[in-house]
Amino acid sequence: MSFEKKVIIVTGAARGIGAATARLMVEAGAKVAIDGVPRGVSPLTIADLTPGEHTVALTSDLGAVKPDQEAFHRLAHRLGVRPETLLFFDDDATYVAGARAAGLTAYRFEGAEELVSRLTEVGFDVA
Repeated sequence: MSFEKKVIIVTGAARGIGAATARLMVEAGAKVAIDGVPRGVSPLTIADLTPGEHTVALTSDLGAVKPDQEAFHRLAHRLGVRPETLLFFDDDATYVAGARAAGLTAYRFEGAEELVSRLTEVGFDVA
């Protein structure tokens, strides 16, 4: 599956499944923004992922945090895209509301089945 020209925001990307997801997305050609890196945890760097022309933006470096609309606007700017082109999933309704208010297409994560359905709706081939 190719994610060329896609921008992916991965939460919890400092380690575990989040880090694995970030690596997979970069390998599939996506620009990746890393969110949810706890203080004191060494975040992934582009060298940790794969060489190439990929963007890794740490949302903790933006000077604003979610659910503040400004955090989403700054992230979009850092990634070189318009907010309305970003697709956002989170399990926190407050963060989803902030993303929507900033112009992102945002959904509350409520399980894998719904996630696959939403991704399919917006044109991702998740088969």
